[in-house]
Parts: sequence; structure tokens; C-alpha cells
Amino acid sequence: MRLSFLLISSILLFVSCNSLQKASLQPPIQSIRKEILFKDSISIRALEVSAEKIWFAGSSSTVGVVDMKSKAAQTLQLKTELPVEFRSLARNNQHLFALSIGNPAQLYRFSPQLENNIQVYKETHEKVFYDALSFIDSHHGIAIGDPTDESLAILLTQDGGATWERIPEKNAPKLVSGEAAFAASNTNIVVQGQTIWVITGGKKSRLWKSIDFGQHWNVTELPIIQGEAMTGAFTAAFYDENTGVIAGGDYANPMKSEGNIILTQNAGKHWERRVGHNSPTYISCIQFVPGSKGRELITVGAGGMFYSNDQGQHWQILDSDSKLYTIRFIDSETLIAAGKNKIVAYKLLR
Repeated sequence: MRLSFLLISSILLFVSCNSLQKASLQPPIQSIRKEILFKDSISIRALEVSAEKIWFAGSSSTVGVVDMKSKAAQTLQLKTELPVEFRSLARNNQHLFALSIGNPAQLYRFSPQLENNIQVYKETHEKVFYDALSFIDSHHGIAIGDPTDESLAILLTQDGGATWERIPEKNAPKLVSGEAAFAASNTNIVVQGQTIWVITGGKKSRLWKSIDFGQHWNVTELPIIQGEAMTGAFTAAFYDENTGVIAGGDYANPMKSEGNIILTQNAGKHWERRVGHNSPTYISCIQFVPGSKGRELITVGAGGMFYSNDQGQHWQILDSDSKLYTIRFIDSETLIAAGKNKIVAYKLLR
């Protein structure tokens, strides 16, 4: 009996250690290797990535693509009515879509090869200003913009982006005076399964949730810095259905870091401030590192690129470049960043 007990204990210990090893986190990032993929005189705040291609949209009515194998870049200046700045870009199975800020709002569809571009939506209004664009699946897409009356502007498509319609004011999120959204990095919208999350900022910063492809919304208050025109939530990310993060700060005082990162671990029911050591200042974009079990975060913003491997309790700077506006991961080791006049690839070394 004693021998059997020892044998069983050894087996259990082996299984337990093996399970712990499988559940352990990947080693922390120690350094980076940086490569400039693209340089031009345009500002880029919108990215879509795959293992083979990097698509981008920016100022001067420009969209483009970088081939990750050859590192060759191709750009296209869309024939917009006036020169526009694209700050939103989204991709479904067949096409890419670029949406401009300002009046008139112009939404264009084009192929992954930057061909067959057509305007699929236009909206003219002195207050029109669209901030972000995303697809839920191959058919359903959503764009959000600042209110032209009292509610957040919500554009929806159900046919893969062939046609877009703005939902009625009564069905859209009704905002308070001074509440809007920021066109910082095309991360105001987060899609997790069939759930759509949208963040607002300014005098009031809140989280809006829809589970019916954007037709109806409910709202959660956020404990993030807010109250002034350029404060609040600028960027959001979800690692899975439970773990999410929202970040931003005070754009008018970009070196402040108080109250600019909040975290949920229960699907957005409750959010708590992350008061971390050496925290980033104003944050334009935040993303979870793939494969990190929701522990690792990378941000870009006024203070440069920052990294945390404990959900924001401690931070270290990876790159002091303050002119990066948006980031996307190709995999757990490859990060793409874009900003003023450039696109950069980072290899994360552990």
C-alpha cells in the first residue's frame, strides 16, 4: 500500500508540474529589434495586418500595402472629392475599407491589391467626424463618429460593406454635452465574438456595449480620467471575453499618467484603475501581447512605447519614439507600429 501511495503521489506531482509548466507565462520581453518598413510624408493612424501583408491608411487621401516578405511598399492616393485624412481602416474576407474624418465623411472600398476602389458611403454635415471602423464578421461592419445631434453616429453594414446606413438617433448611444470619441488609433471599437464594445471620452468617458450588431446599446461608467474636452478613453483592447483594458489620458497635458489605464477581468462588469510603477503617460493605442494569457500589454503614446508583463502594475520603456500612434500584432513576437511618416516592425526578444 505504501509503495502504491508513493507511486500515485509521484504521478500526481509529475502531472501537476507538467500542468503548471503548460500554464506558465512566456518569458518577459527583454529587448526589441526595430526595422523601418515604410517612410513617407503622411500621418498613419490605421493599420490592418496579416502574416504576409500590412495595409495602412493615412493623410493626403492615401492608402497602401507593405509586403512582409519583399518589404516592398505600394501606395494609392484615392480620388476623393477633396484631400482627406483616413484614420479608420477595416478588412473583411474580400475587401478593405478606409473612412475619412471631417466633412464630408467618405468611406471607400478597395481590394487587398489596392484595386477597384469605389466610394460606398458619403455623409455631409458641418459636425460630421468619424473616428473608428471595424468588422464583426464577413458581413457585419460598424463605424462610429462624433454626434451631429445628441447621439453617437453609428454606421452599419450587413452585406459585407457594399452598402452602409446610419442608425436612427433614438437607437444610438445618447451622449452628454462634451462626450464624443477620439480618432487616435482606430481602437475605439473592439469586437469580441458577437459583442461590440465602443468607448467615448471628453467631458464624460463611458463604455457602450451591443450584442445585436449595433442596433441597440447599454452603457457602463468608467473610472478613467475625464471631465475635460481632451480627456478620457482613447483606446481599448480585449484579450478574451473576460479580460479587457482601456487607456488614454489627457491629450492636452500629455505627460500626465494619473488615471489613464483601467482593467476588467469580468467581461466589463467592473473596471479598476491600474496605478503602475513607471506608467505610460498619454496613450494613443494599447494592445495585449498574443499568447500572454492577458498579462502582457504594449502601449504607444506621448512617452514612447511601453511594456508591462503584469497587467499594468509595472512598466518599462521599449522605445522612446513619441510619434507612433497605432500598433497591431502579427504574432507574439512581431509588432507593427505606425505614426508620423512611417511604419515600423518590431521583433520582441525574450
